[in-house]
Amino acid sequence: MSARILLVFLSVVFISACGNDQASTTDSAANQLKKKNPIPPETTSTKKEGYKFRDGLYIERPSAQALQTDFPYNLDNKVFQTGRIFVYDYIMTRKSGQVVICKIVEQKGIPMRKAWTFLPIDQKGEDCILEHQIRVFNEENRMLKFLSKKDLTFVQYRSETDKGPIKGISLLGMVENAENIFLPNPVGRIFNVLQSAPPLYVKSPRTVGNEYDYTIEVPSKYSDPRWGDWQENEVMNFKYKITDETTIDTPFGNLPCIEIQASGGGLIGQSALTTYFNEEYGFVQMTYKNIDGSTMVMKLTEIRQEDPKQKIN
Repeated sequence: MSARILLVFLSVVFISACGNDQASTTDSAANQLKKKNPIPPETTSTKKEGYKFRDGLYIERPSAQALQTDFPYNLDNKVFQTGRIFVYDYIMTRKSGQVVICKIVEQKGIPMRKAWTFLPIDQKGEDCILEHQIRVFNEENRMLKFLSKKDLTFVQYRSETDKGPIKGISLLGMVENAENIFLPNPVGRIFNVLQSAPPLYVKSPRTVGNEYDYTIEVPSKYSDPRWGDWQENEVMNFKYKITDETTIDTPFGNLPCIEIQASGGGLIGQSALTTYFNEEYGFVQMTYKNIDGSTMVMKLTEIRQEDPKQKIN
């Protein structure tokens, strides 16, 4: 069967330091989406020993011993290990050809997800987002107990300016194991356009020629006049293919990678992704072709290890 997933499921809950309007996804909303696009919780024809199959993904079944630990679904992670912080830079080229980054513009009455503007890259200053971080939890978070799905690796997404992290931190769930790695796209402000692009997804066997597909539902809250307005959640269907084995020049040296290409769309438009995946560093480079005709390139610049005693705020 075609691999399907509701993006709302993985974007399980959003956390804001100052009342961010990226509100928590409720069980009732998830149930409404399931009624609209019914997906069986587990498919018998795709069973694999040691895994459960849900919403198009293989999720590992930890051992009884692993379940006694704080993060049983992190133990088999090779890339997204507990406490790691993945730092990405980014650049956007608009359909007009203008090269821009995101400037934060805090204004009363404007939701934080829309309180920003495009700024020519040569004018960037201290109020501009310079990097985006994916932070793997290194401690129990008080919000996790409220989630309906706990069999995931949980990560925080946040952006930073020269003045420090901006308001609004998103808590999302991802999957990593030998069968598949699924990572939601960066989110927040300018990165919300990526919610209608193919998610970061690699499926075994990780060899040239492997093809697979995926379906997401894009919540209406990610609509924006700058790239498109839609009043209801919209379905996007994507096809993936591992197209090449190559070497990518990165801050970590020349890394062997597989090239993954994905494309597709729905009523709100067409989008595409080319990404390069390395077995040690993960998704080291992403090029998104967005529904508004813009292109965003993101590159991994650093991996930090969080102090186990330090809280991820």
